[in-house]
Amino acid sequence: MKITAIITTLFLSVQVFAASTTLITRSMYVAFAPPEFRGEHKTEIKSDGAIRYISNKGNVFAVAKLSTSAVKSLKQKIAAFEYGPLVGEDGPECMDAPSIQITLNKGGKDLVISETVNCKTKQMSEAYELIEVINSAHGLTQLVN
Repeated sequence: MKITAIITTLFLSVQVFAASTTLITRSMYVAFAPPEFRGEHKTEIKSDGAIRYISNKGNVFAVAKLSTSAVKSLKQKIAAFEYGPLVGEDGPECMDAPSIQITLNKGGKDLVISETVNCKTKQMSEAYELIEVINSAHGLTQLVN
């Protein structure tokens, strides 16, 4: 009887884990830095409201959790989102700054809504609120670093 309860609990836990998908991701890739900072750093907002930071070493930190109403609002914004071209200004380049990419998951597809490469940022103006949400979540990750 105990084994059945354990298996049922594990099954339900796996279902809950699998049901939590990533809504928005902010990935930063650092190349020109000391070894302890090099690599990809990620901030994610999951569909259950969890905000997670994944370090360049693969360590995962639970940072915060959005309220149910905030998650509902975020999902509505993503559902209503219309994808378009990334726009930005051209200008001088730099080679030693981190690259940053913000993607959102809509209908199982990861869509790039903002990208900074060589100090040049291109983003979708329609995605401004979504970009601000993930950048704010990223700001919270500084508390766990």
